[in-house]
Amino acid sequence: MDVSIDEIKAREILGLEGMPALEAEVILEDGTYGLSQVSCSGASSPVRENGAGNAAAAAINEEINNMLCGENTTDQLEIDNALRSVAELPAFARLAVSSACAKAAANALSLPLYRYLGGVFAHTIPMPEFTLLDTPEADSKALGIRPSGAACLAEAIAVSEAVAASVRDLLEARGSRIPAGENGGFASPLATAEENILLVCAAIERAGFIPGEDVELGLSFGAGFADNKYCSKARSAEDEAAYFAELCERFPVGSIDLPLEKSDAAGWQFLAEIPDGYVMLSCDPGPGRQWETPRLCPAPCCISRPEEQSSVSGILASLNAAAAAGKKIKIRRSSATEDTFIADLAVAVNAGYIAAGALRSPGSSVLLNQLLRIEEELGANGTFGPGEE
Repeated sequence: MDVSIDEIKAREILGLEGMPALEAEVILEDGTYGLSQVSCSGASSPVRENGAGNAAAAAINEEINNMLCGENTTDQLEIDNALRSVAELPAFARLAVSSACAKAAANALSLPLYRYLGGVFAHTIPMPEFTLLDTPEADSKALGIRPSGAACLAEAIAVSEAVAASVRDLLEARGSRIPAGENGGFASPLATAEENILLVCAAIERAGFIPGEDVELGLSFGAGFADNKYCSKARSAEDEAAYFAELCERFPVGSIDLPLEKSDAAGWQFLAEIPDGYVMLSCDPGPGRQWETPRLCPAPCCISRPEEQSSVSGILASLNAAAAAGKKIKIRRSSATEDTFIADLAVAVNAGYIAAGALRSPGSSVLLNQLLRIEEELGANGTFGPGEE
């Protein structure tokens, strides 16, 4: 077995939604290889990065190939540091090569990628959270569900499919057109977060489940913050926090993503009064800042968007730092390619949750299928979800 890099190749391809993506291939001296795909935008976006993939592929095929040929592909940190030294190489291109190296090393060692990245303690299949409604008319961005009563991933998917079908039926019964929204869910015509919540709760019951027991709600906000007010409703920080506390009191809310601006110290202090474990509040440190996760995430749960980072070692360092700081971890899929790296990563770091997007989107199917394979492989040695909150 020779794990030295023999050749690195890259090409621009199309992602599952027709947007440009970069595919990197790392071939080792013994013929083993690793293949990785990363969106050229780094996150789901309507902006087409014309020529970015081809330019990055040309740089990888020449400069990066020459720089890394002969390197030991198991020296992940050394490889990632070398990639960081090439300042003109885009972050998505560095991540494509970095993750392809990790895959090649795992394949050479005959290990599943999650085992190679996470070691013997990698055993958790994350609880999926699915987007059901995009809510552009309301003061929230999206509304989803977490099938918290499910005993395994397959059951969680089945429950979520039933609730999604029920939501669609209820929207159709109202005479609503139900096009897909920006975040992949049904585009809701309802004007407030409360109306959307009531609709989804009715759909949960109609599907035969109990809101709050079998299925919890997941809210996503992310309103702008300026002059100590939240732009969507011109609420003060304290009023905004009080609004979320009221939602949690009235409805079976399991998580709120991006409820407050990271810099809103007063608001986060107010939300801290919600009983521990009553609701999971998530914060996103932002692109390129996840090395500083504990300091930048005031919430008890940290959202990680791996495709917005530039290396495998950087992603692992940030998530390990978050775990060491006592944060729960939610992995969020940012783009749609055929790559399954994020599924293996979630298991490797024992992430309790994964934001999978809309249930029937192509990117979600790729992600969930890989998690189903891993769950089957782990068998009795695996656990599902975060355990006791």
